[in-house]
Amino acid sequence: MDDNARKVELARFLRTRRSMIQPETVGLAGGLRRRTPGLRREEVASLAQVGLAWYTWLEQSRDTQVSKEVIERIAQALRLSHSDTAYFRSLAGKEIAKTEQGRGEELRDVQRLLDGFTSGPAMLWNERFDCLAFNQLADVIYDWSESPSPFGRNLAWRNFMDPARIGFYDERVLRSGVGLLRVRYAKHIGEPGFELLIATLLESSTTFRRFWNEQQTASLDPLSFDIAHPRFGTLRLRSIRALYPALPESTLAFVSPDDKATEDVFRNIDSLCGRRRD
Repeated sequence: MDDNARKVELARFLRTRRSMIQPETVGLAGGLRRRTPGLRREEVASLAQVGLAWYTWLEQSRDTQVSKEVIERIAQALRLSHSDTAYFRSLAGKEIAKTEQGRGEELRDVQRLLDGFTSGPAMLWNERFDCLAFNQLADVIYDWSESPSPFGRNLAWRNFMDPARIGFYDERVLRSGVGLLRVRYAKHIGEPGFELLIATLLESSTTFRRFWNEQQTASLDPLSFDIAHPRFGTLRLRSIRALYPALPESTLAFVSPDDKATEDVFRNIDSLCGRRRD
């Protein structure tokens, strides 16, 4: 991992989030003489009970040591959410990324699990949100087998760059996905595959760039959402996502119908597609 890049990203994150906190929300007077939006550095330092010079160095990407206790105090001062704080810890080097292991036996076990889930799409993601395994319904809905792009199995790339996928989700869902990607990115700053994905999206998608620059994060909470599918119409869905310990840093996603119309679509998917399951 590139420590310098991680410190730069940490500094950018802190500056952005500091600018988003209104003084009144933390019990400070707003006044009319403020030259910059949000809190001043000295106010964050005071609220977090850390030295101003030290906090300034942190926002300037200088080499500083950050304890877990100080991270918690700064997170509280900046009103960071649980996922924001996890992201902060990763950028500060307090969470060590595990090495992803794609062992064949574990993947075969996961594939059997995914295939056994028949009420909706089911998938396994890695840290970069590349789709490592999926059931047949997931392939029908998301066309994972079809894209020839180097990022064809990547959720973020498909959502923002694939003409067939653009328009699937509303901004709330897209923004949540970018927030999840940001949390994962904190552990992998400097890794070529991750950096290429982020750079490609920042250069090619104005929507992704706007969401990314907001410095927001998200967590793996259950999510209700709609898909505006070009073939099957509006699908109303509920997603349950969870880390899968047998394959470090991977995530299982099970997507079930959230209304009867969607349930009917999934039940009749084979006839709708003119295909039958093996």
